[in-house]
Amino acid sequence: MRDSLSTPVNRASSARGRDVTLSLLPSSLRVRRAARVACAMTLLVSLGLVLTGQVQAATVIYSSDFSSTSGANSVTGWTYVGEGGGNLSRNATAYDNYDLGGGVFGGDGVKGDGSLLLNTGNNTPQDELWTYTLVSTLSEGMVLNLVGAAFNGNSSHNSTFTIALYNVTDDRVLITSANMGGTRLGLVDENINPFYNFNLSYTTTAADEGDVFQIRVAENLQNTARDIFVDYVTLTSSPAAIPEPSRVLLAGLGLGVVMLRRRRRV
Repeated sequence: MRDSLSTPVNRASSARGRDVTLSLLPSSLRVRRAARVACAMTLLVSLGLVLTGQVQAATVIYSSDFSSTSGANSVTGWTYVGEGGGNLSRNATAYDNYDLGGGVFGGDGVKGDGSLLLNTGNNTPQDELWTYTLVSTLSEGMVLNLVGAAFNGNSSHNSTFTIALYNVTDDRVLITSANMGGTRLGLVDENINPFYNFNLSYTTTAADEGDVFQIRVAENLQNTARDIFVDYVTLTSSPAAIPEPSRVLLAGLGLGVVMLRRRRRV
């Protein structure tokens, strides 16, 4: 009868034998095995990143082309802030202009569908705002993207202005556009004023966590009766950028080198 106590010893001896056998393999074979393991892990991580990117698509927080008098795509929610007697309204006149360049239309691509008209009331620069407060609050790691187009009407006065994302809770600008607008081009009602396209991107930090934020338009000229027209605006949110595939590949190769070194020490 075989002694049952000898079984663990035989198994241990067998395991040591396998280790010795592996250590005696040609170095080229060990390199190939380590490379295969590293490649497999790289593929798995890359697949996970691709799937994650497919699930975490951009979310529309706010969007309006001001083509309606109420509800979605209207001016509902926008507010005038200031002491100059300005106001706001929906406008659907010829002021929804063509761009320069042979009558090619800019903005949302639809002439006369409507725009957000922001009317100034005094001649003090930078003291009148038009705001839209977002229902959702900020959380760390959000990538906010604000895009749209604005223009000046073909009247005797045109305003310069900026568009920004603003943290209401902390009373600070998150990101702002350069100064847009200016002197009208051509004659009144000639419909050749250019559109001013804006595209702002901001990644939230821990300091923005839970804060309320706004879209803000601010006038910036010393004259009354200066109007600003916003043709459309869209604000989206998406997760922070994931690692690029090239970085994942480098990480996988580094892992393969570590595994190879550990093999050599056996």
